Amino acid sequence: MTYLEIDKALIEILGEKKRACEARLAATPKENKTEKKAVHLELGMYTLCQNAGFLINTTGGREGVIRTRRTVISRILEKHSDWKATFEALSAEEQAEWIAAWQAELFLRDQFLPQYRGELESATEAGDADGILEMRIKIGTLENVFGAWEAWRRKNNVFPGLLEEKA
Repeated sequence: MTYLEIDKALIEILGEKKRACEARLAATPKENKTEKKAVHLELGMYTLCQNAGFLINTTGGREGVIRTRRTVISRILEKHSDWKATFEALSAEEQAEWIAAWQAELFLRDQFLPQYRGELESATEAGDADGILEMRIKIGTLENVFGAWEAWRRKNNVFPGLLEEKA
């Protein structure tokens, strides 16, 4: 499987989740304000995953995006010497495939998940029910996406289990 096929498949998983979320939003009565807000938050997280993780709105085609994502992953790999060593041992083609398979998730885990977990902890300490709900939705949506991506990687034998190996 080529890096572009991997990239496309993981983006499509997000697209499926986003379309299902949009359908739920459309089916939610406007009187159900809390439920609508929750679904809007979830939908926003899918958009975040597309834009921040996969740089969907970047010009230059998916090949150019993969080159940009290579720079991003380099900064993350500096924090994880075991992943870095594994990555550097790959051929150039395999590195592009690995970037397509993992960069988006590792970036979202590195840049957003710690922030959201910290905000959840603060909201919990403050007894802020709205903040707790918002952070649980954001964290839950990310974890849902990560689980779907890992299931796809396992099914297609595309660098599965990276995070398990680290544990």
